[in-house]
Amino acid sequence: MNEKFPQLFLGMLALAIAIVYATSLFGSSFVKAKQINETLTVTGSAKKQITSDYVVWRGSISRKSSDMAAAYSAVKVDTERVKEFFEDNDIPDSLVEFDPVSSSQKSTRDKQADGSEVTHWYWVMTQSFEVRSNDVERITELSREITDLIEEGVALQSYSPQYYYTKIAEMRVEMLGLATKDSRKRAETMVENAGGKLGSLVGARMGVFQITQPNSTEVSDYGIYDTSSIEKDITAVVKLTFAVE
Repeated sequence: MNEKFPQLFLGMLALAIAIVYATSLFGSSFVKAKQINETLTVTGSAKKQITSDYVVWRGSISRKSSDMAAAYSAVKVDTERVKEFFEDNDIPDSLVEFDPVSSSQKSTRDKQADGSEVTHWYWVMTQSFEVRSNDVERITELSREITDLIEEGVALQSYSPQYYYTKIAEMRVEMLGLATKDSRKRAETMVENAGGKLGSLVGARMGVFQITQPNSTEVSDYGIYDTSSIEKDITAVVKLTFAVE
């Protein structure tokens, strides 16, 4: 028994040392893992109002007749009147594009006294035009004034202008910077008030841009590009993840 005791003692001592060492390693790994997992994700945003600097305005002239040639002639007369309108308002030909005249044949059915139906065929001729310009206010005004031609008998339809901002690429870069600053500021405020310290950036995600009517709350997962208003709001969203010390 006395001979075995030193060996037993040494074995137990070695086991104790191994347990302490393993516990130390586990504790160290646990602390490191905990530090790595201590992160904060904050969403930042930035909004700015922009004014459209480009406009696209479309319209069309349409005539119908049972005689194809008659419908075409009527469209050509109306088209010449629209061209005169642009000329009178000093709109150069380079800003206006007239598409080729399109044609389609349609029909209507009339019920007769005896209950039978008679099919009447007719032709529809359509001349579409498009105006593109940087003079947003002037073209917007003309899109309203041209409807006066309807009183003259011109078979005209004027569609609402579409408004764009040509420097959107540069604006996106600026807005991303502002949204990133906003996200970092929010993160710093949250961490400092909680008694911690904001660490390095470990992740970043850019959201889609929302270009909406002023003061709109509309959002879309795919982004929005409103073309109905001259004044617009552009909103950028950025989500940043920071380490927390």
